[in-house]
Amino acid sequence: MAFLDADDWWDADKLRLQMACIERTGTVLCCTGRELMRQDGEPTGKSLGVPERITYHDMLRTNVIPCGSVVLRKDVAREFGFVCDRYHEDYILWLRILKKYKSAAGVNVPALKCRLSEGGKSRNKWKSARMQYGSYRYLGYGRLQSLYYMIFYTLHGFCKYLG
Repeated sequence: MAFLDADDWWDADKLRLQMACIERTGTVLCCTGRELMRQDGEPTGKSLGVPERITYHDMLRTNVIPCGSVVLRKDVAREFGFVCDRYHEDYILWLRILKKYKSAAGVNVPALKCRLSEGGKSRNKWKSARMQYGSYRYLGYGRLQSLYYMIFYTLHGFCKYLG
């Protein structure tokens, strides 16, 4: 299975690169980097990479898996499914999968072209931070642990968009 938002697009060889990576690594989930695009589809000049290997503990600190870049085995998607759309349901799904399957693979190529729209759910950083905290709480983490992970989420956010 693959995910793609209606206003984003992929490079022509994205799926081929990911299927080769899944074959080589044996992982159940593979993502790619992304290039940020303006609302009109023009490049912003900013790309965000992904690590070659992503673990559950890596993901607790920040979500490095862009939903529109994911290729996921169908049986795994059926096993877990999306839950709780009040929070970051894709992030919750990736964490649930990684808790069982231990790691995901990343292809560090910006094969996802991600359009930055003003109405996007993650564009409002305060709302996104509340959803992130809610995601930790939904996953069963206490208030202190959730705040601990929020520190990393916040620092990563500053580095990602301001750095």
